[in-house]
Amino acid sequence: MTTLADACTELATLIPCLAAALPRDNTTSGRGGDPSASVPFNPDVMHALTVIAAEIPRATRLACQAIGEPWQPRTIPTCLRALPRLAGRLTSTGQQAAAAQLDEAARWWIRITKQALGLRTPDLPIGYPCPIHDGPPAGLLAAGSEGFLRRQRDGLVVEWVHAGRVFCPACGAAWGPGEWAMLGRVLQETA
Repeated sequence: MTTLADACTELATLIPCLAAALPRDNTTSGRGGDPSASVPFNPDVMHALTVIAAEIPRATRLACQAIGEPWQPRTIPTCLRALPRLAGRLTSTGQQAAAAQLDEAARWWIRITKQALGLRTPDLPIGYPCPIHDGPPAGLLAAGSEGFLRRQRDGLVVEWVHAGRVFCPACGAAWGPGEWAMLGRVLQETA
């Protein structure tokens, strides 16, 4: 689990990459169809840019209001630097739910940004329901891989991390590689 400070630092690295990715992959090359009918930008990147431009300043403004700090319009990088401090103030003033919402929002911003940049592969259904989930059946997923940008002397390099985790999106139960044999036996018994 990433801290809010780590998430904001990662977003500060990822967000500038979105502008360069906006015109990428905007033709029908390899997909068939009329190239003149294609949109002049990558819709996933445009979605991420739109969400980030609206939600990060709004979250910062709401956090400032919640702790009684005057709000001034801020740039996205300034908001990202302020959010961990604001979350700490929210927690210290007894507003843990609001601080948790900032954590959840930052995870969402990273997710849509990484998906737009091609740094996150989709979670794959494994075809079995969760064996411990109470309530409506929920299908188990194999977590997708995630790319992390690392600064090196010659620029940014992508480091891929493979989660090696099966999880239930409904209840949050998760199994690592060391538990897969046991999970397989449980799934066979319940099938």
